Amino acid sequence: MRTSAVVITQGTPRSSRVWTATENLDRDTEEMAQTLSSLRKRRRQEFISEGITRITTSVPEWDTFERVALIASIFNMFGNPPNAAQNLAKDIYLFVKNTALPKLTLLTLVQLQAVSPTAADPFDDGTLWPT
Repeated sequence: MRTSAVVITQGTPRSSRVWTATENLDRDTEEMAQTLSSLRKRRRQEFISEGITRITTSVPEWDTFERVALIASIFNMFGNPPNAAQNLAKDIYLFVKNTALPKLTLLTLVQLQAVSPTAADPFDDGTLWPT
């Protein structure tokens, strides 16, 4: 929050009100930016947690985002073709990494508040979790 001391040596009550309104707007804007940033971080973590929950339902050994990221990076090098559960787990990881997380950076505060990471359509725009 920005604070500053202002001495109005000559002026009317109206000029004082204008300054106060400007200061309040600056303070509100800073608080909204902090709220947006913290909500974005929380939604990001919620998407990662929901992704891991969905992945471990298919492949219990893939229980951390880092582990899934490593496996996804070497996915094409598997000696045996991946099974359906592993393919789904990879698709969920890619949805979180390439769709959900980048999309969060484009949303306004009101839009972010409406996002529900656990819903089938978390953004309510037709962007569905892989199934």
